[in-house]
Amino acid sequence: MDNRLMCLGHVVINGTSGWLENILVSPEFRNQGLGQEITMFLIEYLKKCQCRTILTIATESSKVSFQKLGFLTSSIYCRLTGELAHNNGLSRLIKPFEIKYLKQINEMDASATGEDRSKLLDSFVNNAVVFISESSDEIRGFYLPEPGQGTIIASNAYAGLALLQFKYSKTLAETVIPCENKIATDYLKKNHFRETAFIYHMSLGEDLDWKPEMIFGLAV
Repeated sequence: MDNRLMCLGHVVINGTSGWLENILVSPEFRNQGLGQEITMFLIEYLKKCQCRTILTIATESSKVSFQKLGFLTSSIYCRLTGELAHNNGLSRLIKPFEIKYLKQINEMDASATGEDRSKLLDSFVNNAVVFISESSDEIRGFYLPEPGQGTIIASNAYAGLALLQFKYSKTLAETVIPCENKIATDYLKKNHFRETAFIYHMSLGEDLDWKPEMIFGLAV
C-alpha cells in the first residue's frame, strides 16, 4: 500500500508436501487480518501445486491462528541450550561429504521427514559431514551446518549423539529436537542442557509417514 510493504510470506515445496514459512506483517498493519489472508493465499497456492500435505512451525502465540485454518499439531519440538564437549574418540567415523554419499543422505532424510527434500538439500549438502559405519562405507547419519542452526539426522542413537557432539564443537550449543526423540533430549538434559521453548510442528491435509526419533537437530 502506497509503496509500503504490508506483509509477506513464502513457501518451500518438497514434491507433494509444502511448508509455510516466514509469514510476517509490518507493525503498522497488524491486527487487520493480513496475516491470515496471506496464509490462506499460500495454502491455496500449495494446493494448486499438488501439495497433499501442508506444514508449518508455530510458536505458542501463533499456534491458535493456524488451528483456526484447520492445522493440527503433529509434533512438539523442544529448544535446548547448554554446553557439550566433543568426543574426539568418534572423530575417525565422521567424514566430510563426498558425492558418493548423496543418495544415502537423500534416502535417510526422506525416511526421517517423510518428504522428498532432495532439491532443498542440494543447496547445502556440500558443507555436510557424515557418520559412517565402522564396518562399511554406509552412512549412519549426517549433519548439515546450514541453513539455520543446522540439521542432524541419524539412523541410530550412536551416530546421532556423536554428530550432536561434533556440532557443538563447531557452533553455539543450541538445538531444536522433536520431543519424541527421548534419547537425544534425555542425553542433553543429563548434560545440563535446559529447555528454553517449545515449538509446534503443525500440518494440514494428509499425514506424513515420518520418524521424529531419527531427528537429532532441526534447521529452525
